[in-house]
Amino acid sequence: MIGSLIDRLRRPAAPGEDDLDAFDWRLYLERYPDLRAAGITTERAARRHWLRYGRRENRWGTRPRRPVRETLTCPTIDSVYLRATGDLVCWDDAGNDTVLQAWDENLHYGRDVWLGEPYEAVRRSLWEGEMPFPACQGCLVLDSRGRNSSEAVDRRRLKLFQVEPSFHCSLDCPGCVPLAVRRAAPPSHLDPKVLQRILGDLLDAGIAVGAFDFQGHGEPILHPRIWDLVR
Repeated sequence: MIGSLIDRLRRPAAPGEDDLDAFDWRLYLERYPDLRAAGITTERAARRHWLRYGRRENRWGTRPRRPVRETLTCPTIDSVYLRATGDLVCWDDAGNDTVLQAWDENLHYGRDVWLGEPYEAVRRSLWEGEMPFPACQGCLVLDSRGRNSSEAVDRRRLKLFQVEPSFHCSLDCPGCVPLAVRRAAPPSHLDPKVLQRILGDLLDAGIAVGAFDFQGHGEPILHPRIWDLVR
């Protein structure tokens, strides 16, 4: 069941018919120079190309709500990290313990969470050049001069979905969670039903996912139902 959801999420959703109302033909030609080289130079020709081919090829013809600017960026603007606890956290670095959304079965994880305020608040802060959390100051994945816009959320394209299957591990690596801390923590294996629910909500909201990464701060194969998470 989960494997089927993953396969469906990796296929980009087709834009709706109402996207044509926001279609910017000049931007479309600017964004894709191959069109002008092929003789497509007018509004009528650009619209016709987008309707016939552009949507199917996942080309984008509208302006982002927040335009591209050089400012703060991090993976959270277009990706998610699901901990074994079921919580969505900032990212797999300094923000590993910064919970953006604790597991809540009453929420819709497409509309209320990834498209909603838990992630939009982070996106807005970074776009405005502000660090959303104190932990950001020590984060290795924070880019101070990256290209940031609202493209990911506008297009409903999630770049990477990182899944931590388990927090369990028998190793005591210097760059990871100390074994003493790990042993003192509550046992945590990701419930397959949690992952299935979140993926189903993303699919329901028309969100496509570029890639999945099953790893975190534990050993994935120690999860007793690891295959239920990927097939």
